[in-house]
Amino acid sequence: AAESGQRRISVGLLNRLRDPTARQLFEFNLEVMAGHDDLDLGLTPDVPGSPGLLPLEEARVRHVVSHLGVEATTEHAVRVLSRRTHPERVPDPGPGRP
Repeated sequence: AAESGQRRISVGLLNRLRDPTARQLFEFNLEVMAGHDDLDLGLTPDVPGSPGLLPLEEARVRHVVSHLGVEATTEHAVRVLSRRTHPERVPDPGPGRP
C-alpha cells in the first residue's frame, strides 16, 4: 500500500475481493469515485456569460459521463447539468441494481 500510494484494506475485504465479480465492482466503484482533473471541458466560470456556467451543453455532459457505462447515471447528469426539460425514459434496471 505504501509503495503504490493506495490505502490498506482489511483481511476481510481482501478475502471478499478474491471473487472476480466483487473485485470488478470494487475497481469500477473506485474509478467512479475518483476525482479527475485531466478532462478539458472548455469551461471558463470566471467569465460572465461563458460556457463555464450552467446549463452545460448536453453533448458535452453525455461525452464526459457516458464512459462509466451506466445509462441511468448519464441521463441523470444530462438532466441536472444541461437542464434538459424533457428527459428520456430510462429503463428500470430491476431490483437490487443501481
